[in-house]
Amino acid sequence: MKEYDPPRSLRFLFWLFTALIALWIVVFLFLFSSAPVNAQEQGIRLTWDAPMENVEGSALHAPLTYNVYERFDPASPRALVMNVVGETVTLTPQSDGSIYTVTAVDGRGNESAHSNAVTYNREYLPPKPVTGISIDIHISQ
Repeated sequence: MKEYDPPRSLRFLFWLFTALIALWIVVFLFLFSSAPVNAQEQGIRLTWDAPMENVEGSALHAPLTYNVYERFDPASPRALVMNVVGETVTLTPQSDGSIYTVTAVDGRGNESAHSNAVTYNREYLPPKPVTGISIDIHISQ
């Protein structure tokens, strides 16, 4: 008995249909995935003012970088999260109640005292903005 060999056009349509289904699945997973698409949208942003001089008033030793520290309660030790250039950083808190401080590090490796501490607390986060607002205009004659 001879094996059935479908026409080329039918094979092409089969593979095209399969590729479109695969593409649809990828798009669906991308759009409806619970994983964050952009870490900055899911994180918090810390900002601070750069020091203009050393403790005794002399000029800073450039370049200036910053160490960002995190701890989980006032009694726990500070852990270095990252060293950054610039006065802004976006990061993902490790837990509700994370406490952050920042130090300045000059070009010679001298590190300043810790800044004031700030605490991340979900209770103080505002809700997401309202979406889907519309207006209907009715004119009576």
